[in-house]
Amino acid sequence: SGTIGSSLAGTYGSLQLYEDGSYQYVASSAISGLGAGEIVYDQFNYTARQTATGDTDHAVLTIAVEGKNDAPVASPITSTKTENDDDYSIDLNAGSTDPDGTSFHVNGASGTTSTTAVDGNGDSYTLPSGAVSAPFGTHLRVKPNMFNELDDGESVVITYAYLLTDNEFNTQNTATITITGVNDAPVVNTITATKPANDSAFITHLSSVQ
Repeated sequence: SGTIGSSLAGTYGSLQLYEDGSYQYVASSAISGLGAGEIVYDQFNYTARQTATGDTDHAVLTIAVEGKNDAPVASPITSTKTENDDDYSIDLNAGSTDPDGTSFHVNGASGTTSTTAVDGNGDSYTLPSGAVSAPFGTHLRVKPNMFNELDDGESVVITYAYLLTDNEFNTQNTATITITGVNDAPVVNTITATKPANDSAFITHLSSVQ
């Protein structure tokens, strides 16, 4: 039960009745899972009173709540690797949902994705060709060992921006990958020298060692 002007909770929302017979109904956000075209009904019993005579009558106010399609809800993706880690894939749908429970996917239309990268100082960084790619649309392919030039402690932050779609609405999402450099062991080049047995002594420079 409720009183004129106060909020009365229903099954799918809340109702306010006013003395002039008008009312306001606010659907609850908890029913966002209704699919497009799906309808539920909220009912409120009320009593109308004739001011002059005091006569009353009882009736039911029925409110139909129709679901609308909701856009996918994106969950930003983060990943951290070192330059020595193996190639790996990121599921671009991971963590994201659709309130209606309908399917969604990465929008594969041209111009809907972008890839940017910055170094540890925030300056633009040119990615090695093929280091980050999305050959199948739904997954991002990352090759950390292509960042072998990074010094120990240096890092590159890559941001892949894309859209999730349920074929009606799009939602922006991002995958942020941080690749950190590690200390690499020296790479030794094998040195060979060939001289006849009767040649004089000679010096081999070890500067070829990297």
